[in-house]
Amino acid sequence: MFMISGDNLYKQLFDLYIMALVLYVAIVVPFRLGFNIEETKVFKVIGYVIDISFFVDMVLTFFTSFYDE
Repeated sequence: MFMISGDNLYKQLFDLYIMALVLYVAIVVPFRLGFNIEETKVFKVIGYVIDISFFVDMVLTFFTSFYDE
């Protein structure tokens, strides 16, 4: 069966990428809603990329190992 090591460099970099996306969502979405900024095509594309990235992260999490002492 396919397993990803928790120490894998690419998985750690992908986790940093996901963390950056979470920070973006935590800052930009409330800002856009608070100041009633309309959603442009750029925001839609960014939103789709973020949604796909979160879905890929959710699937990869099922195949990531962890250490149990």
